[in-house]
Amino acid sequence: MNRKAILLIVASCMASVSAGSQTVTESNGWNPFRQLDLGVSLGTTGYGVELSAPLASFANVRTGLHYVPAIEVPMHFGIQVGNDPAKSQSKFEKMKGLLEGLTGKEVDSQIDMIGKPVNFWNWNVLVDFYPLRNNKHWHVTAGFYWGHSRIAKAFNTTEDMPSLLAVGMYNMMYDKLVNDYTENYPQWMYETSLLEFGDLTELTINDPDLLVKLHDKFKNTGRMGVHVGDYVKDEYYPEDVYIQVTDYDDDVLDEDGNPMEITKNVLVHHKGDVMEGHAKGDPYIMEPDKNGMVKADLRVNSFKPYLGFGYEGRLLKKDDRYKIAVDCGVMFWGGSPSVKTHEGVDLAHDVENIGGKVGRYVDTIDKFKVYPVVSVRLTRRLF
Repeated sequence: MNRKAILLIVASCMASVSAGSQTVTESNGWNPFRQLDLGVSLGTTGYGVELSAPLASFANVRTGLHYVPAIEVPMHFGIQVGNDPAKSQSKFEKMKGLLEGLTGKEVDSQIDMIGKPVNFWNWNVLVDFYPLRNNKHWHVTAGFYWGHSRIAKAFNTTEDMPSLLAVGMYNMMYDKLVNDYTENYPQWMYETSLLEFGDLTELTINDPDLLVKLHDKFKNTGRMGVHVGDYVKDEYYPEDVYIQVTDYDDDVLDEDGNPMEITKNVLVHHKGDVMEGHAKGDPYIMEPDKNGMVKADLRVNSFKPYLGFGYEGRLLKKDDRYKIAVDCGVMFWGGSPSVKTHEGVDLAHDVENIGGKVGRYVDTIDKFKVYPVVSVRLTRRLF
């Protein structure tokens, strides 16, 4: 059932309630909103507080706020070097010594993340209809919930910050030595302390081949990141991609008589090219953001129509002021939720073969086109 159909049902129900309310009021002296009830609820929508009042002899309206408290769920990912998982571990061991030497921190091969609800609150407007003329216990319900679209998040633990910062540092060096490669590096690049990198220990700081060998070494090793899963389809560059390359113009000299340093843009990818590492079947390697974090957000539609049914009765015998109700239904949140990383990749729709608990969580989320609502509600009449 799509959103338009559900909205049409809700609008029709509200219209019928309004018409019915006017008719009953005129013929029997029925007074809508003649009483007000305060209710508290507990269920899959979290803790809730609602106010309810009669619209007609066969319908009540409810409105209130519901909040789901934070429940932390642990998740784990492994760090991968390059695009070949079979060679990743041996490459990681080689890189580990380099990164620990540069950062002074121990680098772990596994990243722990925490997932928990956030901003999962909703304001609702629901109308309970009592279809049985002589029975005010059973009701069917139509309405909507409205709340924040970002309802949960996942982020790395504090203990893994050193590992992620080291990964970010490695990828920065990879960009300098591979993606921004030029034979005319500035002088500071020659003052590098990467001389204990694998088999490069024999190089001296004045070796003219140092950067060339480092370039080849980094390029053959590949970038480093968290292996999440594999792409389910090709991803394309939305526009032309350029990189800045520094060079020297021998025809233009500076005041000291040296060739003038110039910066030029070089086209490296055309619009419509398949993104490197983003073809179908390629591994999705998530890299830390500029703050050394890896994150993901669970998002749904802000507006969520609701359909359900329930039963309401007295909580105390011979006392109509206190009642208890049980409600069941579904909240339509616009198809499968998206689980987007900080890089904009949707784990629920763009990635497959996600391992471990994370894969099971994502598979479960992808199957829920609607959100099940089950709640118990206690009410007390205010007047």
